[in-house]
Amino acid sequence: MKNPVLLLFYFFSLTITAQMVIKGKVIDNTNTPLEGASVFLNNTTVGTISNENGEFELKTTEDNYTLVVYFMGFKTVQKQISVTENEFFTIQLEEDNELLNEVEIDINPKSNFKDFKRFRLAFIGNTHFAKGCEILNPEVLRYYLNSRTSKLTVRAKKPIEILNKKLGYKIYYDLVKFTIDHKTTSFHGYARYVKLKGKKRQQKRWEKNRLKAYNGSLLHFFRSLYMANVQEEGFVINQFKRQKIVLKNGEKFKEVPLKENLNYHDVVFRMNGKTFLNFNFWLEVIYKKEKEELNYRRFGKRLNQQESIIQLVEKPIEILPSGKLVNPLATFTEQYWAYEKIADLLPTDYQPMK
Repeated sequence: MKNPVLLLFYFFSLTITAQMVIKGKVIDNTNTPLEGASVFLNNTTVGTISNENGEFELKTTEDNYTLVVYFMGFKTVQKQISVTENEFFTIQLEEDNELLNEVEIDINPKSNFKDFKRFRLAFIGNTHFAKGCEILNPEVLRYYLNSRTSKLTVRAKKPIEILNKKLGYKIYYDLVKFTIDHKTTSFHGYARYVKLKGKKRQQKRWEKNRLKAYNGSLLHFFRSLYMANVQEEGFVINQFKRQKIVLKNGEKFKEVPLKENLNYHDVVFRMNGKTFLNFNFWLEVIYKKEKEELNYRRFGKRLNQQESIIQLVEKPIEILPSGKLVNPLATFTEQYWAYEKIADLLPTDYQPMK
């Protein structure tokens, strides 16, 4: 007789990786099928194009997703879905008259060279992997600069196409919001990842780089919280608060330590089969297994670890088994996690090689 524990584990593995099928149809406001609409699950490699009947099919696993449908000249649709069984969706798109008018404007991208450089640095980043990234269609970007505050707002009339030659992805990024001033950078949007094709040696190099990008990342940290193996994965969590100090020429904030070496149960609770991130003040998260990059020298020297800060904008916030947050905009990060931008981000269906 076979080992019953082994059989149980095998059955459990099949259960958690069971494949689901999402089918649907994309139509306009006259119920006419739209061929060529881009349909994808946000921040994943799962995506397709609607056929001549407006129909699409996506294969994925059980999880919560944002289903995104984009078609030029129409408003992008984002639909929160929970995939627990095979689903069928009818997606009706509305014409975007504002966008159609904007397409007719001819802007020379060279005249916005300084704005583009500023945008690229804040959006793509300045990491080692950022050097291997190229924005293929910079002409879709529109820049709005406040000369008084130097605040730069950027919009895109079409998804931004990014070729990441270091990680082996082509990314289609539907930019919803981007602003940058002298203190903070804020952007969000919807991303579809497409794996590049390459020879075996190139594939191995990409896999090695992807693992490096994953180690110590937010995705890695949230997964370790969900799996309750934070310390084993190389993370150290400290809690602190910021105390305002008023000076003659202004004010500054002093960091006051509250608790060191927190465990996962200090920042996570479970209820009704779900896992929630919940804490007060700020967390300093140190990843001990990887050095800072040479380009990032917060203290004038390279540290043998990566140090980041995270704060909850809203709480509690659910962590899904895949390591995603139900609301990814519910956190604010500083230091190393803020240093890593689009060039170092991975799709949320990425799994490191065992």
